[in-house]
Amino acid sequence: MRKTMVSVVAVLALVAFASMAAAAAMPNFSGTWKWEKDGKVLVLELAQKAQKEKGKPPILVKGSHKAMAEDGAKVDSSNGEVSIFSDNFVDGAILVKIRSYASNTEGRAMMRLEGPQKNIMLFQIVSPPEGEHFIPEGNVYLKKVAPAAKTTKKGK
Repeated sequence: MRKTMVSVVAVLALVAFASMAAAAAMPNFSGTWKWEKDGKVLVLELAQKAQKEKGKPPILVKGSHKAMAEDGAKVDSSNGEVSIFSDNFVDGAILVKIRSYASNTEGRAMMRLEGPQKNIMLFQIVSPPEGEHFIPEGNVYLKKVAPAAKTTKKGK
């Protein structure tokens, strides 16, 4: 009986350690990310939470975007509404759907955190939204300019 109890405690400790290691290795996409180049701008406001539902990716990332071209003369913005939503997480990269408000169509993009502090995000359109949009294509490296906004719970 004592050996069984020790074995159970050892297995539980191993599972807890593995869970903590996996959580520590999980990238954090939350925050404000920005890229500017040649009169073009892309700003992403992202929030992330862990998912434990079977069959779902381990993290859910959603947020909004603002893309500008021609020094702000052309704008594609969700005005804070959700326009980015993750649908898969593979090898440290997250695949997202992104809705262009300029054309009201949806495309797909890949996001991956890079750098020693994971404060640079590679954003790459995989399939662009149809029609006119100002979301930059190619490899776009955004810098984290602000942490995620803190939310407060009322009544607690």
